[in-house]
Amino acid sequence: MKAGWIAIACAVITGVGVALYSVNSHTFDNPSLIETRSPQGTYTVSFELKAGEADAVGLFTEFVKLKVTKSSQTFFEKDPFFAGRALEPHFKGAYPVIEWINDSSLRMGGNLASQPFRDEIKLINKTQEKLDVVEIFYGKYERFLIFDLEPELTLTLPASPQVSNGLPLAATVIYEATNFSTKQKRTKVIENFQRKNASEGPLKPVVEIVNN
Repeated sequence: MKAGWIAIACAVITGVGVALYSVNSHTFDNPSLIETRSPQGTYTVSFELKAGEADAVGLFTEFVKLKVTKSSQTFFEKDPFFAGRALEPHFKGAYPVIEWINDSSLRMGGNLASQPFRDEIKLINKTQEKLDVVEIFYGKYERFLIFDLEPELTLTLPASPQVSNGLPLAATVIYEATNFSTKQKRTKVIENFQRKNASEGPLKPVVEIVNN
């Protein structure tokens, strides 16, 4: 089970949270570029969509490059940030909603309002250092980016149980935390109770990032 989730993570990877801010800073003038700015303007996140080579049946794959700027300087880049295979949802289909939870936390996934309830991921930085970038993967189609996570800080991330996508309900959390100054990267798969159906209600997984 764990090996399967690690494979999924590799394919995708190749204080307290408050109510979600509505985002009206997306730019769609360029269909291959999605850009959003944090509520206080601290971070600008851009996703550059690029078509890959055609596969055996002539369908294109898609690659997405992530670029984050802070105070007009490049803060973080990841290429590819997302790789969409043919016949699978591409970036806009996998993450139709991109919204800020607070000024340093970005959520990508489905519309929470369409779900019967919300899950809550409690994220705790148990290290004694600031984590510059934390990526959280939840289930198949939800992802979070958290910037400048201070030591001992706790965030509550509103998450989708992903009831209606035809796949098992979300349960497993995968995190990747990076410290730029030490160049240390921490990755862990956390498997939680697997619900059989929505009647079992919301999950509240706790994710503690600790020193290795």
